Amino acid sequence: MKKNDKKATTELKRKNLTGINFSEKNLNNSVFLKSNLQKINLSKANLSFSFFKKSNLKEGNFIEANLKKSSFLKSNLAETNFTKSILNNSSFKKINFTNADFIEANLMNTNFIKVRFSKTNFTNADLSKSVINNKKSFGLNFIGEKSKKINFSNTKLFNTKFSYLNLISPIFDGANFNKTNFNKSILKKGIFINTKFIDSDLQKTNFINSNFSGAKFTKVNLRKSNLKFSIWENSVLENVDLSYTNLSHANFTGAKLYNVNLSHANVSKANLKNAELKSVNLDKANLNKIDFTEVKLFDTKL
Repeated sequence: MKKNDKKATTELKRKNLTGINFSEKNLNNSVFLKSNLQKINLSKANLSFSFFKKSNLKEGNFIEANLKKSSFLKSNLAETNFTKSILNNSSFKKINFTNADFIEANLMNTNFIKVRFSKTNFTNADLSKSVINNKKSFGLNFIGEKSKKINFSNTKLFNTKFSYLNLISPIFDGANFNKTNFNKSILKKGIFINTKFIDSDLQKTNFINSNFSGAKFTKVNLRKSNLKFSIWENSVLENVDLSYTNLSHANFTGAKLYNVNLSHANVSKANLKNAELKSVNLDKANLNKIDFTEVKLFDTKL
C-alpha cells in the first residue's frame, strides 16, 4: 500500500463488526486490519484512500460507496455488493470475489492481482484502462485460474489488458472492446453476442465454442487463434487478421467479411451460408468441405 499524507480517519484492528451499519459515514483514509466485517453496511460511505487487509467482508454492502484509490489485500469479499460503487484507481490483491456484484461500478485504472473470480457480475461496469493479466511472471493483475461464469455484459473495456487470462464460459454480451488486449488468453465457450471489438489484439487466444453472433470487429488481430466451432452468425468483420487461425466447423451464416485475411487458416467444414466475402485473402487456406453455392464473393479468389 502506498502511504499518503492524510492521517487515517478510523483504525479498526482485530474488531468484530458483523452487521454493523456505517452507511453514509465519512471513513476516508481508514484502515481495516484482521477484522470480521461480515454483512457490514457501508453503502454510500466515503472510503476513499482506505486500506483493507486480512479482513472478512463477506456479504458486505458497498452499494454506491466511494472507494477510489483504496487497497484490498488478502481479504474475503465473496457475495459482496459493489453495485454503482466508485473504485477507480484501486487495487485488489489475493481477494476472493466469488458471487460478488460490480454492476455499474466504476473500475477504471483498477488492478486485480491474484484474485479469485467465480460467478462475478460486471454488468454495465467500466473497466477501462484496467490491467487484467494472468501471467504470474509479469507481476500483474487479475489472476483468474479458477474464474467461472463471470458476467461482463455491456461493460466498457477501453484499453484494458486481459493477457494470459483463463476464464470458463465468460459472458461479454454487448460489451465494448476498444484497444483491448486478450493476447494468449483462454476463453472457451465465451458469449460475445452483439459485442464490438475495435483496434484490439486477440492473437493466439483460445475461443473454442465461443459465440460472436451479431458482433462487429474492426481492425482486430486474431492471428493464430483457436476458433474451432465458433459462431459468427450475422457478424461483421472488417480489416480483421484471421491468418493461421483454426476456424474448422465455424458458423458464418449471414456474416459479412470485408478485407479479412484468412491466409493459411483452417476453415474446413465451416458454414458460410448467405455470407458475404469482399476482398478476402484465402491464400493457402484449408477450404475442405465448404459449400460456396450460397456465398456472395466480391474480389475474392477461391
